[in-house]
Amino acid sequence: MKNTQQRHQPGRSAFSGTFRTCLTVLATGAAVASAGDRQDSSALNLTTAAPSAMTDTGSAAVSQYRVPIAHRIESYLAKHPAESLVTETFGSQRIMIELEESPKAAAAYAKKYDELVSSLSTVLGRTSKTHMSEDSFLLDAWVQMSFGMFLDCGTLPRTRFLSESLRIGTFDCQCSSVLVFDIAKEHGINVSLIVVPGHVLLRTKNFFLETTSGDCRNMRYIREKYPFIEDTAAGPGKFLSEAYNNRGLAYDDKGDYRRAIDSYSKAIGRDSACVEAFYNRGSDYYRLGKFRQALENYTRASHLYPNDKQICFWRARAYQQLELQKK
Repeated sequence: MKNTQQRHQPGRSAFSGTFRTCLTVLATGAAVASAGDRQDSSALNLTTAAPSAMTDTGSAAVSQYRVPIAHRIESYLAKHPAESLVTETFGSQRIMIELEESPKAAAAYAKKYDELVSSLSTVLGRTSKTHMSEDSFLLDAWVQMSFGMFLDCGTLPRTRFLSESLRIGTFDCQCSSVLVFDIAKEHGINVSLIVVPGHVLLRTKNFFLETTSGDCRNMRYIREKYPFIEDTAAGPGKFLSEAYNNRGLAYDDKGDYRRAIDSYSKAIGRDSACVEAFYNRGSDYYRLGKFRQALENYTRASHLYPNDKQICFWRARAYQQLELQKK
């Protein structure tokens, strides 16, 4: 859904400005690495072989089941081996939901994600001081991701799969926030995931961090920039709900609306305030000609996000179609 909120752009805080000055020196290196990875992507066939198309010998263990991973991530893992493997991360749970139709690929991507969290946690454990603040720790994590591994922070396909981020080396706000969240959790850092329309941030006691830009801001700035905050302390339930919603979008792209509806229902089961799932489920009911169910879902979505013009438009269309059926 389109974000209709107006966003203000106040001046940079001194903290953020100083931090960005330090990062300017690294900008050229990041651009060179990004370009190199795009070239390597073609050579390694990272953009073609989908997990469901991988060849399975039937006897190979999950640990031997190979999935395409971005060259920059593989290079970082080889250079910075983890001291111990983290398991059962938040991100790996998301991947298992995303790729439920390809369990071996899901397990392989989940393991690779856990390796990434473990590697970054090991590096940060060596470089961070025990007295370092929560805010500084998160910024260190972001620096490692952006300039140690040269991950891109950009836009993913609308399904926003975390496994896709591992495959192409591009992390959007949702996937990058989950990665930093898991790293922070391993170091006992108290951090929350925050949801605003069309965006995800991380929050410590005093600051918010935007993982797509590296900006670390105080509450006043965030309230000015994002007047409507959907969830001030989003937990795993919220983002596992998003994983089911993303999986529903993938089924929509295949035209499998009934399975998409099932995924959206699971998203709502995890988070009864998931406006996207209500809207998307309503859209699929509309496509199937079930206008009463469509109207019910659009109505629930409009109660959660009352000023969205797109929701209001399709709610009116569903009502119109329902009235036509009565004639």
